[in-house]
Amino acid sequence: MLLRCRVFFFALPILLLAACTAPPGQRQVYTGPVQDNEMQLALAEQTLAAGDSAQASRTLSFIVPDELEAAQRTRYQLLQAEIALAEGTPLIALQALPPSGSLSDPPLAARAERSRALALFRTGDAAGATRVLLLREHWIPDPAQRTENRELLWQELQDSDLNTALGSPQARSDPQVRGWLELAMIHRSVWPSPDDLRRRLDEWRTAYPQHPGGEYVARVWVPESLTRKIPAAVALLLPLSGPYAETAQAIRDGFLSAHFSAADPRPTVRIYDTGTTADALHRAYHRALNEDAEFIVGP
Repeated sequence: MLLRCRVFFFALPILLLAACTAPPGQRQVYTGPVQDNEMQLALAEQTLAAGDSAQASRTLSFIVPDELEAAQRTRYQLLQAEIALAEGTPLIALQALPPSGSLSDPPLAARAERSRALALFRTGDAAGATRVLLLREHWIPDPAQRTENRELLWQELQDSDLNTALGSPQARSDPQVRGWLELAMIHRSVWPSPDDLRRRLDEWRTAYPQHPGGEYVARVWVPESLTRKIPAAVALLLPLSGPYAETAQAIRDGFLSAHFSAADPRPTVRIYDTGTTADALHRAYHRALNEDAEFIVGP
């Protein structure tokens, strides 16, 4: 042990002298925790952008939050929220985000509000998420970014529970929020008559004359339900056995009567008994899919 210590103390001055006398271009200068943390944050952001949330999380684990500067600490929080979103835990994402309105840097604030909106969408609060994205436009004055923001809102509304959202306090008190929700509801509804759809869109325009969602009306006017080709095979699922058999038979007869009265081309109709149990229903549904049903009616 004594010999090792002597070697160490003998070598240390030499190493220090070499470091001091090395050419300036070859000196290795310790940059401290600030730049180290910056490298880790940048690496975590790049890894997450590449789709590897697990590796991004491991990279963050090497960072000591107390050593971060203010802007770095914000990025650390945003990364935590974004990783939680990527891993399907929106409540954790909401807890990780800085409070709304607490950031003054536009890019970081816009990034935070985007994650907040996505987390709210994932928790079922479509009205709250819509309001967040509308307020986010304060931080993104660039027209292209605003268009991207509205496109994100529109796409998220297509998979949201709009009935619940329309009954929320945000929808009742904020016409901008309600306008987006109502337009998305119109778009997702089935309109057998183009005249009914045109009339409903006219009502929406009258109610929201300056609404930013007006540019999406053209998308609603040509909905998938009016442009979709006639399916080759239709499956009709009904409880033809059990206590509701009589009602189901009446529905079947009315359906077939309307089908055979329609003009050609008409699809093939196959009828499936859903029985009286959930298992029977699932079997009928999957049987219809396996037999190439393109459109399923019922149960």
